[in-house]
Amino acid sequence: MTDAKVGAWLTSAQVDGVAPTADWARWIDRSKAPHSGSGHGLDPDDLAMFATYGVTELVVTAEWSRLRPGPRETNHLEIERFRQLVESVAGHGIAPWICLVDGTLPGWFVDDEGGFDDRRGRELLWPAYVDFVGELVGDLAAGWIPQREPIRRVMRSGILSVAPPGKRGGKQGTTDSAAVNEAVTNVMLAEAAAWRLLQGTSPVAASITGRTFFHDTDDVRARPQAEWLDELAWRAFERVLVDGNLTVAGRPTTSVDEFRDAYDAIVVHPRPPIVVDGEGGWAPLDGDRFEPMAEAVDRASQLAGTRRLIACGDLATATSSDDEQERSDHMQAMIESSGSAGAQTWWQSSPIDTWNWERGVGTPNHPIANGVFARDRTPRRAAELLQRLASS
Repeated sequence: MTDAKVGAWLTSAQVDGVAPTADWARWIDRSKAPHSGSGHGLDPDDLAMFATYGVTELVVTAEWSRLRPGPRETNHLEIERFRQLVESVAGHGIAPWICLVDGTLPGWFVDDEGGFDDRRGRELLWPAYVDFVGELVGDLAAGWIPQREPIRRVMRSGILSVAPPGKRGGKQGTTDSAAVNEAVTNVMLAEAAAWRLLQGTSPVAASITGRTFFHDTDDVRARPQAEWLDELAWRAFERVLVDGNLTVAGRPTTSVDEFRDAYDAIVVHPRPPIVVDGEGGWAPLDGDRFEPMAEAVDRASQLAGTRRLIACGDLATATSSDDEQERSDHMQAMIESSGSAGAQTWWQSSPIDTWNWERGVGTPNHPIANGVFARDRTPRRAAELLQRLASS
């Protein structure tokens, strides 16, 4: 990874805890996810620490649920706080990238307004929010990311049912593939609406999941499942960027002219490869996963073309090992494989130990160690790796 920039990605739910009015708060209240607590916080000393370790770009979330806790409510204290955060990031010599949706959505938007699946939600309420944030911090934003891994969010909800609002339709224990296809179409239409408003200001990046789906070779029904998942995760997006025609798994084609050659950058999140069975079940691929992850980044590089390609990952993605040196080595291998596949930039996701969507925050003796800095800000070996990368 030559002439690489080093960045970091902070999720609002991890910094401040899940917002009380977010869809994930309702999900947690139903005991479908662990409590997030109050987050690890963020202050100017943290930003200075990031800069010392070579971070030159930082993604921060404009948390819709906090800035607009209700359909007709505006939280002026949160607005001022967010503006000050972005100013502080820039003041530390770090370029602030603004992500508009990172994991959570307002509960009122999802449950009461139908979210992106409702035409009014994606064509009126969502663009109004994009405009609102643009006016709030557009003068400071070094770049924009409308949604973090939006298709992954749909798949985790509609297929795995591990994220809100969960599966809808279909028989008990089954996946309504038509509903999933429709939901993927709708979040892509929401992306187009955001691109339409943000293009020509600061660079706009699409955030995609770099995951390969394999099929269980002993199950004849597994191959169509893997092909369907690849269609959702990759092929539909690949097509629409080339010809502007949005078609997801055989649904009627929608012409979205502004999607043709859209975006200034692609952010790919390399994720461990998955083996799919005939029932649609997912299991991690046994053995070495770096080659499939590197191939996924290479596929993203082909999609990016002349656009800037950014790879984003964390320690938890690299390995499940608890050994600090092994974790650092695995992360270095992942960074090098991403660079070989064409990424010019590495963004460290979850730079500070924090809440995980599935595993919570852990315990004092067994924290969720997904950051290059511990919760008390002690740097790990992986932080030194970032510093070396930034100075190389």
